[in-house]
Amino acid sequence: MTDTSHSPVRGRRKWIVAAVTVMVLVIGVMTFYWLTHVRELAGPSMCRANLMGIGTSLWTYANDYGGALPPNLDVLLAEGSIVERQLHCDVGDENAYLYIPGQSTTAPASTPVAFELLENHGDGAHVLFVDGHVEFLEPPKLDIILAPYRAVATQATTRPAWYKPQP
Repeated sequence: MTDTSHSPVRGRRKWIVAAVTVMVLVIGVMTFYWLTHVRELAGPSMCRANLMGIGTSLWTYANDYGGALPPNLDVLLAEGSIVERQLHCDVGDENAYLYIPGQSTTAPASTPVAFELLENHGDGAHVLFVDGHVEFLEPPKLDIILAPYRAVATQATTRPAWYKPQP
């Protein structure tokens, strides 16, 4: 009878089992890391998508009402043009976006219509402009663009504004 306990085939099998085990562990760790961070990574994309959806609904409303945008987003909620979920950021607070009333589609394309609170993502905020595009802006540029609308925007929320009051 031949002893096969030290055969090259048996040694190769042990190495393959060990290699597969290591690969499964590495893939498991990578998957765990990805799953724990997917919400953080998806947050900014979700905010952008929410604002783009709000923008589409604003334009649809404006087409029906002679170019005028609604006085507030509650009108769009009542019509069913947007859903409550679109007004919330997955990363930040429940009241994620502020709306700037009194705009129309004839305003310059650089006119902001809605924006998210800076504390949602910390390093900047998404801004929806009257032409429907959304940009992620960092605080210096964000402050310049939203400066004329501070008073109106702060009235839209009961919590402290995203910006620090200027002296």
